[in-house]
Amino acid sequence: MYNDDMSYRTFLLAIILVAVATVANPAVVSQKKSAPCKNALTQPEMNVCAQEAYKKADDELNRVYKRIVSKLGADEFAASTRANLTEAQRAWLKFRDRNCWAEREMYHGGSIAPMVEATCLESATVARTKDLVRVYETEWNR
Repeated sequence: MYNDDMSYRTFLLAIILVAVATVANPAVVSQKKSAPCKNALTQPEMNVCAQEAYKKADDELNRVYKRIVSKLGADEFAASTRANLTEAQRAWLKFRDRNCWAEREMYHGGSIAPMVEATCLESATVARTKDLVRVYETEWNR
């Protein structure tokens, strides 16, 4: 009986320690906070959540892009930079949209296709935002 009681206590202690470690782990906590719609269970819910995450990333990209363009001066060099940046941004948007559509088409007709596209759009948009900040707000100001 002592062995069974001790095994049971050890088992309970192990479960409690795992639970405490999971809750106290900052990586797990931040992952839960940052996951869009963490309670989405159905594919349509996940599609909506992925679209919302993309919309948030796109809004941030637009804010950053407008901020950068507004900070460019009025001289000839700044005008040339603004024109080049505008052309590059338009080309990048076409690339992003077509690339993510191609990724979506890999799941043509499937209910997961909208989520695949939205996730691709979000990922590319977040990366582009970081790139714009790095080039035009970090390196430019050195």
